[in-house]
Amino acid sequence: ETLETLSTARRVILLTGFSVRLEDGTYVGETDGPLGIADIAAALTALGVSVLVITDEPAFSIVSDVVCYRAPKAKLMMLPKTDTEDFIRSCIKNFSPTHFISLERPGKAANGHYHSMRGEVLDDMITDSALFLSEAKKAGAVTISIGDGGNEMGMGTYRNVIETFVPFGDKICTAEAAETSCTGLLPCPLLSLKFIGMLPVFAIFIILLSFLRITKHLIGLVDSLKLVFGSSVIRIQVGMIFARQLTERLLDVILRCRFVFSKDLIIINVSHSL
Repeated sequence: ETLETLSTARRVILLTGFSVRLEDGTYVGETDGPLGIADIAAALTALGVSVLVITDEPAFSIVSDVVCYRAPKAKLMMLPKTDTEDFIRSCIKNFSPTHFISLERPGKAANGHYHSMRGEVLDDMITDSALFLSEAKKAGAVTISIGDGGNEMGMGTYRNVIETFVPFGDKICTAEAAETSCTGLLPCPLLSLKFIGMLPVFAIFIILLSFLRITKHLIGLVDSLKLVFGSSVIRIQVGMIFARQLTERLLDVILRCRFVFSKDLIIINVSHSL
């Protein structure tokens, strides 16, 4: 359905930028929205569509870098913190978009605030851009919103699902709905992509089991890098050491009594929490 609506696209406004707060109280823009916007812009400009990418100050640096790289023909503008409504109306009037797409852009909830997935108010980090969706509709543009948490612009389309299954859904769900919405939400709080991101992530990678001659491509890549960089750095060994990995000589002596790489029989447990 989304692809069909884009078949008539001539002029498209792309809006992204979702700020996250750091431990020291400062905030930066997330990276998933900018990367997705750059790919969409690249695809559309390759088809001859005029594209205007808009984001706010926290995300502008990364959006500028990826858009200039992936879609150099796209125009880029920063959403101002002051006179924002005038800016939005001017963009809609002057660019006259046939389509408006928001990707990972926070949406205003029914209580008039922007929220994180945990229900925290983000108003101090977000430049109010809610007017974009309603003004685009008034101008006759097709509106498309993409998100994965329910607190993004246009996600009011899935209000019943969000309020029922997403933690804090009744609080964070965006009030306004886009004509077409794409979401990574699933009808189960434990399967929601954002909810999973709030939990510790555990992965186990078996790097090399020499007795069974099982080799992963990662090790081949590391060995290639060692060959390239190791030859250019004098008397410095270039390689990769994982957590709890034994030195080569110690493992060689204990297990095989000859020199082999210590990645033999190593299982690396990687864990991180967001």
